[in-house]
Amino acid sequence: MTHPQALPRATSSSTSPEPSRHRHRTDPPPDPVLPHTTLAARYRSLRPSNQRLLRFTTLSLLFLLVLGVGSVVGETRQARADESARQAHTMAREFLWARADLASTVITKAAVHLTAARLSFESADARLLSDEERLAFEETLTAAETQLRDARYAVATATREASIPAPASATAEQIRAATATLADWDLVTPDEIEVLHQSLADGVGSVTTAVEHWTAEQNRLAAERAATELVAQQAAAQEAAEAAEKAAAQSAAEVARQQAEVQAESAAAASPAAATAPAPQASVTPPAPQASAGHTEYVWTTGFQPELDACKGSVDMTASFGKAVIGEHWSCGGSSFPTAEGSIVTVTGALSGTFRVGPVVAVLNQRTNTTNDVPGGYDLLYQTCVGGDNSRMSFTALQRIG
Repeated sequence: MTHPQALPRATSSSTSPEPSRHRHRTDPPPDPVLPHTTLAARYRSLRPSNQRLLRFTTLSLLFLLVLGVGSVVGETRQARADESARQAHTMAREFLWARADLASTVITKAAVHLTAARLSFESADARLLSDEERLAFEETLTAAETQLRDARYAVATATREASIPAPASATAEQIRAATATLADWDLVTPDEIEVLHQSLADGVGSVTTAVEHWTAEQNRLAAERAATELVAQQAAAQEAAEAAEKAAAQSAAEVARQQAEVQAESAAAASPAAATAPAPQASVTPPAPQASAGHTEYVWTTGFQPELDACKGSVDMTASFGKAVIGEHWSCGGSSFPTAEGSIVTVTGALSGTFRVGPVVAVLNQRTNTTNDVPGGYDLLYQTCVGGDNSRMSFTALQRIG
């Protein structure tokens, strides 16, 4: 078997022209190092127009690849920014919720204190305050009620806002703006509530002080009345002793007179002349009239409820009742007014005279009775609420004796 032989190179110029004469001037010379099977060799084997098209296509692909990678990186960064903004928004909501809960707690305690202060102001004891003190306390209560009402509204609104998450469609900028709004929420602070507590305590303290002053004054008046009654009782006891002594002397004089009459009759029977003589008479001195000791009732003015509340003594309320009536509160002297029938009462002040205590002619209820239910036909009536109960308004008849 014979192997094929390579063809001999042609030497004739007419049959085999030189390759260099027909090669394109712009074609690069073949690379003697790279084999003809590489991509470079294939690229060089292409026409120049195809090479330019290939370069353009390659660059376009590279540009699209870089653009796609950048877009993915940008989307990743944006997603991270959105997630960070949402986490900050969630933390701000939780913090606002905690602040609202704390504010609600201190508001509740302040509301309890406000209710107690309002009851103290509206009680009868608050009447003992001066006009200036009452006005200041009322302004304090009104300001506290307004502050707590506004604080409750702010807490309710903040709680509602803290319960709403950021919308899924919100951008990072929108979420950050909402987070800043939550952080800037203005709620009442414990320090502000403490100022409210102090103002309420000051108002209640003014009522307490007024009650203490009133109580001290009532104790002083009661001591004065007790001293007056003691002096009157001592005078009555002394007058009774003197009356007893005079009665005893009168009895002794009467006995002496009777004995003298008996002796005169005996002497007249023994001597007719003596019988014509008048019998000696014992001199008898009649007892002097004695004034009855009793209770002194001072009527300090005329008027009605405000004057009674002043607690300075009895008040002449004739104009309001349409009948002659004086009276005072049980704690302002009514408890010491004599109730035994026949007791003597000396009335001084805006109305004066001496009276004898009679029976209780009526016991009325302030809630159901009127001044028309007060009985008439008496010289004077004394009115007081037994035990301080206005459902037991007693009216005692007084008969004028002087």
